Amino acid sequence: MSGETSQKNESTGVVLAGGKSRRIRMNKALLPWGEDTLIGRAVEVLSSVAEKVWVIANSEETFCSLGLRVREDIRPNCGCLGGIYTGLVIAETEYSLVLACDTPLIRSDFLNFLVAQAEGWDVVIPKTASGYEPLCAVYSRTCLKPIQRQLEEGRLKVTDFLEQVRVRIVGEDEIGRFDEAGRMFTNINTRAEYERALQIAAMKREV
Repeated sequence: MSGETSQKNESTGVVLAGGKSRRIRMNKALLPWGEDTLIGRAVEVLSSVAEKVWVIANSEETFCSLGLRVREDIRPNCGCLGGIYTGLVIAETEYSLVLACDTPLIRSDFLNFLVAQAEGWDVVIPKTASGYEPLCAVYSRTCLKPIQRQLEEGRLKVTDFLEQVRVRIVGEDEIGRFDEAGRMFTNINTRAEYERALQIAAMKREV
């Protein structure tokens, strides 16, 4: 994207691609995005920040043909929290930068900013007026035990464990430096949201 700058940090990129895509009635990770797909866009933007990127999915078979590093959920049917847990287990770095596959408007310079805040914290997470953005956040390996306990209790809401760890909240003023229009966290759950995201991306390319 125009205006983005990036440098690689000591972190592992983790793309969450295990959603069931019920509302869009197809695997949304494979929806076209420019000359690529949504999953390809997520891997691309994380690759500009992290040395290694993993895709966490329900089935390796779906994405291996695309030449991606894929790992199936260690704890299946545990939603996004299970995906984050799997990413932290397989990561070879202290920090993992987690991104949902359906947020194609995320900027690499913002992801760099998140990773740069990580030292001394267990989680670096954006927070807007709509709440936390746990699927665009940095997690330390120190989160493994509290996440594991939460999974064993059957509680799958990602942000429930945050009260047990050191959290650096990235607020709206900081987010606004990268996202004046407030569109960066746009995610795709329906065909209409997909079409809208394509329109926004096209407008950005024209600027």
